[in-house]
This record gives sequence, C-alpha cells and structure tokens, in this order.
Amino acid sequence: MNIFNTRIFIVVLSLIVSVAATAKTTIDGICYELDSENLKATVTYLGEYTPIGSESPLNPKPKYTASSIDIPSEVTYNNKTYKVTAISPDAFYNCSEVKSIKIPNTVSFIGKNAFGYCTNLTSINIPTSVKKIETATFGDCQSLTSITIPEGVTTISEQAFASCESLTSIVLPSTITFISPQSFLGCNGLKSVTVKSPTPIALYNGTFEVFGELHVPAGSKDAYSKSPIWKNFTIIEDTETTGIANVPTSITQHLTPVFDLSGHSLTAPRKGVNIINGKKVVIK
Repeated sequence: MNIFNTRIFIVVLSLIVSVAATAKTTIDGICYELDSENLKATVTYLGEYTPIGSESPLNPKPKYTASSIDIPSEVTYNNKTYKVTAISPDAFYNCSEVKSIKIPNTVSFIGKNAFGYCTNLTSINIPTSVKKIETATFGDCQSLTSITIPEGVTTISEQAFASCESLTSIVLPSTITFISPQSFLGCNGLKSVTVKSPTPIALYNGTFEVFGELHVPAGSKDAYSKSPIWKNFTIIEDTETTGIANVPTSITQHLTPVFDLSGHSLTAPRKGVNIINGKKVVIK
C-alpha cells in the first residue's frame, strides 16, 4: 500500500471511529446526540436535520409538541450514563406548542436559534454554567415576558432576543462585557432593565429601541447618566446595598454564597462591595 492510499485509509478509518463514537436517540421524548467517548449528551432536533426555511407543508420538520419540557442533567442509554452538556443549534426552532422549558446547570452551551420562533414559550431559565447567549437563541419568542440572565454570562449576541414583543423586563448580570447591536431589536414592550454592574459597558445604537426604567446598583447613577445610550433610560438607583464595618469572621464564615461584583465566588467577604446571600454588602 503506497503512502497516498495509506493516508486515505487512515482518514476513512478515523471517520468510521468518529461515527461509531456518536449516536442519536430519543429518551423520554427528548432527542439527544450521545458522545460515548466522553459520555456527554447534546439535546438536539427531532428526526433528520432540515435547514431553517426549507421545510414545506408536505414535508415539515419534526417538532417537539409537549407544552412543558424538563431537560435532565443526565441520561442513561445502553447501560451508560451521559451528562447533558449542550443544546444544539435549532433544537427547538419553531416548536410553537412548547410553553415552558427547564434547563439543568450541567448545560454550558446553547446554540444559535435553539429556541427561535417558540412563539408560546413563557418560561425558561438560563443556567449559570452558560457564558454566551448565541445569535437569535430566543428570537421571536413572542410570549416571553421576562428574562433573567445569570451571573457568569459575558456576551449577548446579535438578535439574541429579537422580536420578543411581549418582553417587559430584563435582568443583566455584573459579568456582562459585550451586548451586540440588535440584541433586543423589536422588543418594543420593554419597560424595565436591571443591570448588576456598577460600571456601564459600551452599547451600540440599535441595541435597545425603547428606553424605559433602568435600575442600577447603588452609587452608579451618575456613571450611567453620563454613559452614551444608557443615559436615555429613566435611571433608578438601587438602595439595597448595606454598609457594614468590621464584620466578625465568625459571622462571615457562615454567610454563603459570597461573590465579588464580577460574579466570582469568594471564600470570605473582602473590603469593598460584596454580594452576600444575594444582597450587596459594603465591607469597610
């Protein structure tokens, strides 16, 4: 066998091994791609993949039709247990009958368009393990009224919540470092945005189309009032921060969880602003 044929044989063999290491199956009504090598599972679309917009009335893309979907943190198949770590792009696209979805904290990736056009979706959680909201992940979720983006998320991609016309309130974590243009395009019912970061991040024209109330951390009103685009909101300063001097070690050891303003977990409160049991506390 010459070198050229040997290389072809190696490539074909690697493809066979790769295919053998993955399998697609439906368990309790949810379809998964199973990675038997790493024992990881990805929630995916039903049936064979159909590109967005290519399905026809005579050959529709299979859809999830349950009104409530509870994604487990792990699944068992052929006596192997798989950790559910991802939701594939388009997984629930156009599943208009789905009203609520629960996602476990084992999921760290949610693909673009994953919940696009879930027009009756009213309830969904974003796990703290997710770091990025991908493009159009929740686009056209027309019944979604509120969303809390958890600490740990750093990026909201383009049109992530576009045309969520019933969305009235958003909570943005202190860990956000980038919000793409048009992230909230068409969210014309938006009345309240709550930001957890005391320092305004840069925004683009078109990120928000309406400017209602903006709730900011204590001591941050002046910074937001001077910040381009953010200043267009009616700014309301949070008053929950509590100043505490000389907190005894015996007390702080029992206050959990403790985070800094960037969302990083702390073993004990530090001098300055801490988040303790969900409250901002100033240690002097």
